Amino acid sequence: MDTEFQKKLIPKVQSREDILNNYSKEINIKLDIIQAQNSDNFILLKQESYKNSIHAFLYENKVYDCLPKNSQVVVIDKNFSCAEAMNLVIKNDFEEAIIWNQDTSQFDGIITYSDIVNIILKSYKNVALGQIPLSDSQRQTQGFDKLQEEFKKFNEDDQMADDNDVGVYSKNENEMEDEDIKLNNNKTSIPMNQSIKLKGQEQEFHAENYPFNEDQKQIFLSDLQKLSVRGWFRILNQDEYESKELISVTLEAKLQEACSKMIEHKIHRILVIDQESQLVVGILTYKDILLFLIRNLTQDFQGDEKDDQYDIPISYAMDQLCIQEVLSCNHLDTTYNAFDVMMNKWKVSSVPIVGENNAYMGLIHRRDIVFIWKTQNFGILSRPVHEFMVFLKEQKQKYKLMSLEVNEFFEPNDCVRKVVENLFLAQGNRLVSINKQTQQLDKFITLSDIFQYYLQDN
Repeated sequence: MDTEFQKKLIPKVQSREDILNNYSKEINIKLDIIQAQNSDNFILLKQESYKNSIHAFLYENKVYDCLPKNSQVVVIDKNFSCAEAMNLVIKNDFEEAIIWNQDTSQFDGIITYSDIVNIILKSYKNVALGQIPLSDSQRQTQGFDKLQEEFKKFNEDDQMADDNDVGVYSKNENEMEDEDIKLNNNKTSIPMNQSIKLKGQEQEFHAENYPFNEDQKQIFLSDLQKLSVRGWFRILNQDEYESKELISVTLEAKLQEACSKMIEHKIHRILVIDQESQLVVGILTYKDILLFLIRNLTQDFQGDEKDDQYDIPISYAMDQLCIQEVLSCNHLDTTYNAFDVMMNKWKVSSVPIVGENNAYMGLIHRRDIVFIWKTQNFGILSRPVHEFMVFLKEQKQKYKLMSLEVNEFFEPNDCVRKVVENLFLAQGNRLVSINKQTQQLDKFITLSDIFQYYLQDN
């Protein structure tokens, strides 16, 4: 047998020194991997992989897949009074209502809880200062007693109603037909209301100097019964109203397109239309998209119990976001001021309240305004916000779901997945981080921040 061939058949016996050297190399490689996993670079790699998976998911799925099956399209006529529109939205717990203009056969806008807050604040201020009523000059007073009956119905309900049907509300005797609800891109010219002061010309208002009495409350309610929804949008937007367009997306569009439009136009909801019929079939919100992501995309991640690739600390995500400074209101500020700075100065959906030494006391959300409307306790707008928080707690205890304790705090080391899940449950979809020694606010994060983080380019 050939000698060279024999050498190939006989296995090479490693010396003790060779074995130790090879073992040492394997140990060093494993140590390098462990060190890399604990480094910021490894976290960044995890984030990049995480975002790539999310972007791929958004490109693969369509708006149709994400739109909730019980999506509601609530349409109300522009001639509805503000009081009627607010009663409709609040009592049925709708997130928003689309404003339909029968004269032009198009949508004029969307009324949301931001509008409800501003309607109440603006009307309160006008009545308190004895200014010209906000209501349309041509609209006659309609049914003040009827409005009072609506408030009584509020107090008889044990909890807010939940309606899964499509609702179309019209001021005409005949109900609007579905085929009439179509998008029209034509702009509508709206005459200016010269009796209303333009933005920037209004003087600072100190609500604590203007407590409401019973007569003022009746004037307040009567004014909102006269003021039409169309009239309110004229007052609110002035010149901006004429160029305001409703952003929409088709059912067959990619989710990525819907997300990009939301980010571009800085909106939290978008109309969904059927491309062929041009009918509005739903309203898609960024919350719907996030919930769809969490429910579907993360199921694949959780299939491998050993794979913690997507459990990224929230602190790393927050470093990539331009989160504004921690904004708060002092507990001695008036309730009016707290809602006013929330909606018109800071343009946020909720605001933390701090007490002595800036210690955190809790959050108030824009939707908390509904308890003022339902109880007609408009006088509390002139009271310190800490009194409103006591009032709020008492009112929420009447509703089982609202009285449940939910976590409103997070730690910087919490993973993104855990924070997102808690954000969906938290009031105002906002979590705060507290300094345990001083009890002062340290950081906060919202569901909107997470939405932007997911859509950021790597």
